[in-house]
Parts: sequence; C-alpha cells; structure tokens
Amino acid sequence: MVNLGECLHQRRLAQAEKILMYVIIWACFIFLHLSFQRTKVIIKDDTEELERFVAEKENIDDDGTDDVFKLSAEDQEVVRRKEEDELARIKERDAKELVRLKEERARWFKPVSKYKEADVMKWLGQRPASKGRYNETKVHPNLPKYLIQERDICSINSVDFLLYFNSHPANFERRNYLRKTWAGNLIFKNLVVRTIFVLGNTESAEQKKKVEEESKMYHDIIQGNINDTYRNISLKVLLMLDWVHHYCPHAKYVIKADDDFYVNPYLMIENMISEIWKKPRVVMCHTKTNNPVISEKNSKWYISEDMLPKEHKKKLPQFCAGYVVLFTGNLIPDLRKVALDTPIIPVDDVYLFGFLMKGVKDVEFISAINHYTLSVDTGEKMYRNYEKEIKLVAVSAWQEGTMEHLWDKTLDRLTPLGKELVNPNFIPSES
Repeated sequence: MVNLGECLHQRRLAQAEKILMYVIIWACFIFLHLSFQRTKVIIKDDTEELERFVAEKENIDDDGTDDVFKLSAEDQEVVRRKEEDELARIKERDAKELVRLKEERARWFKPVSKYKEADVMKWLGQRPASKGRYNETKVHPNLPKYLIQERDICSINSVDFLLYFNSHPANFERRNYLRKTWAGNLIFKNLVVRTIFVLGNTESAEQKKKVEEESKMYHDIIQGNINDTYRNISLKVLLMLDWVHHYCPHAKYVIKADDDFYVNPYLMIENMISEIWKKPRVVMCHTKTNNPVISEKNSKWYISEDMLPKEHKKKLPQFCAGYVVLFTGNLIPDLRKVALDTPIIPVDDVYLFGFLMKGVKDVEFISAINHYTLSVDTGEKMYRNYEKEIKLVAVSAWQEGTMEHLWDKTLDRLTPLGKELVNPNFIPSES
C-alpha cells in the first residue's frame, strides 16, 4: 500500500522543478535581449566614430595636408632644415665612399702586356705544320672501336688550339662547365678552338642514353668501346691519337687537361705560347724526372715490371703530370707511330708523355710548374686579389663553383692583350 505522504512529497518536487525550468528559460531570454541591445549600442557608437572619421578626412586641404596634422610655419622650417642636413650628410658620405673606391682602385694591379694581338697571329701563322701522316693503313691492335666518332669537328681549314679531355661518361656537369667557360669554342675573337671529350663506355643504360643525347647536342664526344676505368685511360690515349691523326691533323697546338682543372686561355697564350712559339717540337707541362716505378700492387699508379724495358725497371723516363699539358700538334703523327711498337703502360701520363714521347726525336720539354697550382685555395685567392698580378695559368677546380668563379675573374681582370683576344660577347657590360 502506497504511503500518502510520499506521494505528496514527490508531487511538490515535480512542481518545483517545473517552476525552476521556467525561471531558467526567462533568464536566458532576458540575457539574450540585453546582449542584443548592447550590440546595437556598440554598432551605433562605431557608426558615429566612422562618420566622424569620414568627416575629418573630407576636411583635408587642397594641398593634401590634414588639418589635424598641419604644421605651423615654424615647424615646417624645422623639418625643411632637417631634410637639408640629412641630404648634405648623404652627399658627404657618398663623396667619401667615392674617394675610398678611387684609392682602392689606385692600389689595384694594373696589368701590362708586352705583346699585341698581331704578335699572337704571327706566332700561330708561323707554327710549323705537321710533317704528314705515318702508317696510314696500319692500325694499333688495341685501338678501341669507335662508338661515337664525330669526324667533322675540325673540318674548318685552320685550328689554332685543340683541347682534349679524358672524361668519364658520368661527368656531364663537368663537361658542361667546361663548355660554358674556358673550353668553349667561341672564347676568342679571331682564334679557332675545338674541343673533344674522350670517353670510354659504361654499363649504365641511363648514362649511355645521356651521352648519346649530349653528343647529338654538342658534337664534341669521342667514345670508344672500352670500360671507362683508370687503368684503361691509356687505351683512350690510343683513341685520341688515332682521332687527331685522321680528323684534326692541322691543329697547331694540343692542350690536354683533366676535366676538373681550370686554364686561363688568355694567359696561356701570353705567358706560355709566347715562350715556345719558335720551337718546332715542344711539350710544356709540370715535368716529372727521376720518379721511381710504383711496385705496390694496390696503388693506382702500379706498373708491372714485365711491362717495362730493362732500363726503366726501377726508374721511369721523364714525363708530364697530365693535369694540364701544352704541346705542338705536329707531334701527333710521331706519337701514333711510336705507339704501334710500344707496350701499353696503364698509367696514361707515363705512357703518353713518358714512353711514347721518349720515342719521338727532337722533342724539347719545358717546365710550366710556375704557371700551375694544385691548390684550389691558392688559385682562388690569387684571382680574387685585385692588388696583385695573376700569374697562375692553371688551377685545380674540383670544388663546386670554382670553375665559374675563376672564369668570371678571368674576364674581369683581362690584360691588355687578353682584351684584344677575347670574344667581346664574353665581356660584361660596363653600363
């Protein structure tokens, strides 16, 4: 039986809850009403503020000066004097900077040249021609098969300089840097330059495709069907000798360089060609004499004793460090002839400029060590220092950006002879 008191208590609770709910609803309604009224007041205040701002803007004088910020005549005079003082200070600073620059330029080394372009043209015009081709029909038994031959590179009647680089198929960027800088065909105004990159083969399908595309674009790749390794570079020497003998025998000078080396072509003419132009058969390089044979089999310069003639089992003949070598083009036929009867030495510098050159008669070696450096930093510092003469013709440039930087400095610091020789399209505008 349900207790009557409990029923009355529960009913009263329900009524109280209903009343409380009504109170909460009314409180929310009142809160929303008051918030709306406050928002209307804020909007009204903002509108009035905006109207006052517009009214002030409409009060601007014809000279564009706001009445609120208009200066008195006295204040305007103060501002004018400050502006004049600032302008005078700027002019004084610029004048001092101009004096400083003039003093700095006065300290710069001013290059002079003993020779004129006419002298260079005489040197090259009187260059002894090649004696002709020997053993035209005889081919070296180890001559690699041509994959890319490019027979027309030297089809022009006269070639003053043939630049020859041993390059690996993967060195696309190095070759492009060379083409854009000192090894380009158009670096001289009146001299003829031709460039070849001698490559071996590669197992990489991607590299093969890129080399083919590169050859079609630039037509300066000579490629043989040999694995492109250090020990096979001497086979690339045979490829070079054969190609030059048949397709560029009229080159007056050959410049052999590594593809990570920079050569200043204008200084090479002024400081090196000027020294050798009268000599009929000459090699100019970093000469190496009394070098022992490397017998350590793990060395990249290892030469087996079986490959060497008796007189050179212990000591190598004089040869050139091959990073940059300048030699007369008329040596090519003789070198090719000597190669037919000389064992291949798997160190290309020793093979080409040592054993092959030893077999050629009447060749004069001249040291160029004072013109070269293997130090990137030494070369960079010399080319950056405007207060001293640039004496280095060849600089190691294996670090990224070095080739382009040295080329820019070369063009910026040309000697009087260099300015006569350079293609004017390479000179930055002075405007």
